[in-house]
Amino acid sequence: MFHAHFEKPIEDVVFHGMLILDEILALINKIKPDFLVGWNGNGPHFIFLMKVAAKIANLPIYHVERGLLPDTLVFDPYGVNFKSNIAGSYLPLLSTAERQVARDYIQNYRESSKTIVGTQARGYLNKSQVLTKLGLPENANYLFFPMQIEGDSNIIINSPKYKKMKQVMEDSLEVAKKLNLYLICRPHPENKMEDVFGDRTSKYLVVDNSIHIHDMLANSVANVVINSTVGLESILLGKPTICLGNSAYSGKGITFDAYSVADIHEALNKIITGFYNDEAIERKTEALVHLLKSRQLLDLKSKDNNEILLNLLKVHGFYFNTLLKKPTLPAKAVDYLTRSKKMDQVLKSSKTVLVVNCLPSGTLQYLNGSKKLLITEKMIKDHFTKTLKKDIVLYESKLDDVYGLIDTDSADHDAILILSLSKGVPVVPEHVFWLDEFFLMHN
Repeated sequence: MFHAHFEKPIEDVVFHGMLILDEILALINKIKPDFLVGWNGNGPHFIFLMKVAAKIANLPIYHVERGLLPDTLVFDPYGVNFKSNIAGSYLPLLSTAERQVARDYIQNYRESSKTIVGTQARGYLNKSQVLTKLGLPENANYLFFPMQIEGDSNIIINSPKYKKMKQVMEDSLEVAKKLNLYLICRPHPENKMEDVFGDRTSKYLVVDNSIHIHDMLANSVANVVINSTVGLESILLGKPTICLGNSAYSGKGITFDAYSVADIHEALNKIITGFYNDEAIERKTEALVHLLKSRQLLDLKSKDNNEILLNLLKVHGFYFNTLLKKPTLPAKAVDYLTRSKKMDQVLKSSKTVLVVNCLPSGTLQYLNGSKKLLITEKMIKDHFTKTLKKDIVLYESKLDDVYGLIDTDSADHDAILILSLSKGVPVVPEHVFWLDEFFLMHN
């Protein structure tokens, strides 16, 4: 956790963090796992605590994170981003078959409009159409800068020079003006505009987020990033990419790595004068795609990630005899998942949902930090209306009275959700489900 992430008094954060760490260590001591799995390993909301616990318990840890490619999940034995096992200059030698698979993936990516995180529909605009939408002259050229979140742990840890979006914007704009380029900045939705931009009066600066990011990336002279996933998207689209920080895809001879305004100027000069070798970069990009898909990323749309999982587990000395009988799945977990899927199916097809609140008055949700959220009628209504995307009926009831309520109203509602601190005895109707104070199904 870093100073930029503190939203509460530091003593509250430290105290709460120690409590969580103590609970993690107690759980490790109880179940004695072979290794741990933690999200990211850096950043806010105590996601670094699993890494601390692994160090204290002398256990290996695997880091998971949203993948660098669409519909993937990082599973890495060393870390994420520039701390991952694929960071550095290494690129594998590919067989003809491996290269063709990577080439097909890149081609399919370019033909699709799917981004790592975005949902905006792509217009497949050409350069002339992009310039018209931006209000620029028809002969204009631009440098594109898609901004990152201020205070992103990836920037704090892995970008030695550029820490702020304003700093990148100012240096990029200085170079763009010298080379008669426009700088198009795409704000990140979580950034505060006043903290990022400062002076926006330059005629060479345009701020816009109305155009699909692939259309902006594909029609630029070059794209400048610090170390975000958009940098890899730029690479996959075959565009010259200037990296101002360290990342899993930089330092491999694919990107122009720059650490000062002079470096940015030199990189853009090389790009404009034709130094960019499309064929060589394309072959290295194919090797990078193969590296990602064989050494780090799990395919969330595939039911078989066994090969990559086994390879990554070997890094920490875990070997498995694949001829052995598959282990029996834990009965309690299977039962919970079965009931959870059943609830999802019932709720999806329901027209009317009854939510019965049996939580004692004053019940709190213990979340991040020392603050606790008071559960109110409005909170319950807002949560279920948003998650179910349908109207609900909310009743208040004592736990002792809830069975009579179910008997009375069971036929009038397609689904009934009961909020209580403990799971009640099973009820006959299959469309009745017990939820805890976090609105999750009881074990």
